[in-house]
Amino acid sequence: MNTHKRQTYLTESNNLSIGYKNPKGKGFHCIQNELNLHLSAGKVYTLIGPNGAGKSTLIKTLAGFLPCVSGQILMNGQNLNAIPANQLARLLSVVFTDRPYTEHLRVYDMVAMGRHPYTGFMGKLRSEDNIKIDKVLNITGIFSLKDRFFNDLSDGEKQKVMIAKSLAQETKIIMLDEPTAFLDFPSRIEVMQLLRKIAREESKAILLSSHDITLSFRLSDEIILIAKGFTGVQDIPENIVSKNLMNTYFENASFNFDTHRLSFEPITTKSRKVHVEADEFTIALLSNMLKRFDFQLIQEGPHVFSIIQNHLGFQVNSPNGMFIINDLTLLAEFLHTYETNI
Repeated sequence: MNTHKRQTYLTESNNLSIGYKNPKGKGFHCIQNELNLHLSAGKVYTLIGPNGAGKSTLIKTLAGFLPCVSGQILMNGQNLNAIPANQLARLLSVVFTDRPYTEHLRVYDMVAMGRHPYTGFMGKLRSEDNIKIDKVLNITGIFSLKDRFFNDLSDGEKQKVMIAKSLAQETKIIMLDEPTAFLDFPSRIEVMQLLRKIAREESKAILLSSHDITLSFRLSDEIILIAKGFTGVQDIPENIVSKNLMNTYFENASFNFDTHRLSFEPITTKSRKVHVEADEFTIALLSNMLKRFDFQLIQEGPHVFSIIQNHLGFQVNSPNGMFIINDLTLLAEFLHTYETNI
């Protein structure tokens, strides 16, 4: 007798279709169909897809801000539509891209707003609320900012404040719509690492949307990939890559998904090959440089010319003769001239 009990996910969608109301008010315009997704505690899920695929719409639908076109959403085993607002506020917190304009609100007060589901009608903080606010300020690394005005912070600091606010809400599920948008690269890494830490150490299910493909593949537990005309898929990053789904869902004649770099790269229009002999670090640099000038780096086989690293710099053997080039800047200039003269 099979006594296996069906797993209850923190969030689950069954045959979900999402969209928005037609401008003329008649029915819905459906942008994604048959989405069967699930979120479990302790994991980071990143939603990616081309512009217009419905990433923001999906997050708003899963969070209950938009109605389903069809299908079902369950949270903690309950139908989302049947969960009272006050109960949902203790189960799910959402961080949107837009920042609130709060001219005279300090960081501590902003984070304290996350305690609203627990503070009653008057919103008065108790000692236990203050303890929990201090805890999330420490978790997110912004305790030293607690007396600063929110509007005086950098974009990266503001994002950490919003994450701290969602943590103060003490929900099992956190959804974020493009939390790394408008951040510089170091801040994007910090935010993604912070979310990963929170998922692990606080046992949260975290769903976010992102346009940062490389970071998403390196730091997410699972990828949710959607695009117009395709059925959404959820899988670990390695399976998404091995099944070539990125090139399928982001089909474009001008770029291709590089499975080694985990990023999109321009498609080379010419097949000119350059033989390179150099140390591993220099090969990586030259590979990038050669791609920029529409060449392909190879280490064996027919080629148009060769670049050999030596104690003087680089020896270039081309149809026009042999050249000694002392540094990378001069080598880039040589490739630019070579490309122009062909």
